[in-house]
Amino acid sequence: MKKLILSTLAVVTLMLTTQMNSQTKQGLFFSLNTGYNFGTSNQVGVLENSSQISGSDYKTDNVETSFGKGLNIGGAIGYMFNKNVGAELGINYLIGGKATGTKTQLSGEIKEESYNAKMLQFKPTLIISAGMEKINPYAKFGFLIGSGSINFENNTTFGSDRFYSKLIYDGGTALGFHAGIGLNYTINDKISLFGELNMVNMSYAPTKGKVTESNRNGVSNLTNETVRETEAEFVDSLNETEITPSTSPSKILKTNYAFGSFGFNFGVKYSL
Repeated sequence: MKKLILSTLAVVTLMLTTQMNSQTKQGLFFSLNTGYNFGTSNQVGVLENSSQISGSDYKTDNVETSFGKGLNIGGAIGYMFNKNVGAELGINYLIGGKATGTKTQLSGEIKEESYNAKMLQFKPTLIISAGMEKINPYAKFGFLIGSGSINFENNTTFGSDRFYSKLIYDGGTALGFHAGIGLNYTINDKISLFGELNMVNMSYAPTKGKVTESNRNGVSNLTNETVRETEAEFVDSLNETEITPSTSPSKILKTNYAFGSFGFNFGVKYSL
């Protein structure tokens, strides 16, 4: 029994020593990246293209797009435990693409509505690597934690009048998953280049909204608006009979906005 225990301890010690040597050999790394995301989870009911044909007759088409599409930039700090397994914490900033819908009336009124999103994303990630020397394929998967905002703009033209308003929805935390595959090309012991294909599955439900701009022909009219008219609180349930005081934000049911995407990243990695 004693020999068995000693043998087991010896094996465990050898495994730990090998692992520690491998960790020291692989070690810490930093990376910077940029890329573009194409939306995969389309949102409907937010924007539309419509034109009045006659009376109450309209031709209307939904504008389908994703809040997750757009440019992303970021970086990461990570550690390879050995040549095959590692982990990193990435930080990405999404600059969402703009989507626009237009409504046209026979009276000559034209209303153009648009939105775009921004989001700071934290990405705890597990790395599985083939461990090759020069060109090394790998896979990544992990969680996404996001803090974002959605900007809505409204431009309306009617005769000689021009109306403009801007709303910002923010607050709350977005949660999701991400996965990807990539190739790492080693230049020397310290520097390598990489390219990745990645997928994101995420939705975001803001908790508050605010009108930040509102004007007619360039003259602001926000001073004439109440808090109830310019601010909103997004809630999970709503009492339709509840009357909101003019000094409090109005209450609106929460909406989940789709941030799903498929995209690519490329960047540089520096290993210590």
